[in-house]
Amino acid sequence: MKKIILVGFIAGILSSCSSSKKVTESTNAKDPILNQNVNGLITRPLLADLSVDKVRKEVTYTANLKISEIDRNANAMQLFLDTHQCDFVVDPIFTNTKTDINGRTKEIKIKLTGLPAKYENIKQVDEIPKSIEQYRVLANPVMRNDYINSIEESNPTIGVEVNLGRGGQQGIQVDFLLKNEIMRGYISAESFNAVTPSFTLDMIADGDTTLYNASGSALSFNSISAGLMKEFPVLNRVNFRAVGGLNYSNYGNLGIISTPGEIENISRIGLRIGLGLDIRIYKSISFVLKAHSNINALNLYSKNSAGTTSFKVKNLDMNDSPFYYLGYGVRIVF
Repeated sequence: MKKIILVGFIAGILSSCSSSKKVTESTNAKDPILNQNVNGLITRPLLADLSVDKVRKEVTYTANLKISEIDRNANAMQLFLDTHQCDFVVDPIFTNTKTDINGRTKEIKIKLTGLPAKYENIKQVDEIPKSIEQYRVLANPVMRNDYINSIEESNPTIGVEVNLGRGGQQGIQVDFLLKNEIMRGYISAESFNAVTPSFTLDMIADGDTTLYNASGSALSFNSISAGLMKEFPVLNRVNFRAVGGLNYSNYGNLGIISTPGEIENISRIGLRIGLGLDIRIYKSISFVLKAHSNINALNLYSKNSAGTTSFKVKNLDMNDSPFYYLGYGVRIVF
């Protein structure tokens, strides 16, 4: 068990050295307003007709959740211009649809409807109407639209933690992000070298009605659990966790000898529930405080009945076994 813990911890450290990836795409585009006088040059003015489609068109943009609302709308506008091959959107209407799951925004869709418009008959003229000349000399600064298109950042999906704790606990746990990105699955294994629970039980031989009492102590105690883990952000660097799953515990080297026969091991199958805190101390390394309890549902017995008749076990009582186990450790995510 110690070798497994050591190998797992070294693998976690090596894996944590992998760098995260972040890709940001941005656009810098001129606002579609022609103002040729800002450079101090006097040029012949341009006149153009604007052809406006009489039928409203639409596009639906699935927004990147990591960019701002302004950037989302700008990206929806650009998608409209590219899709319908136009220069302007007349009377644009933005409709936002946001999907939340368990209080967390999972998707935002923006539907943009408007009238596509294009420049036509662009030409230079020597004389222009007075109204256009008056507009030309107004202080119209050249504006630019700067917006982020997308942000792609790889998030850690696997966590490896090594735990110590009550009862001489030595354990390792591996957790991984599920496809829905809401829950995490986990697998853990522990060995308790300072827990020696005692047992009392009744045994009855087949074909007999006499109950024989037996007692003993477990010299080894190991546990394996698998299930789901949910994390809840509490502070910037602190996550609260809740776990639930199936648990298998094995109590060995019992030394229980009775008239009908001998029991070598007792295995218990049941549920595990637990709580914990994950406190990030540096980048991908966290300090973990946790507690769990195993709720037994089924007992299995490994018998050594050589030279004796077959028997059954009844009325098992476990003594000196803690109801809950406290632990602490280090977690590395990658």
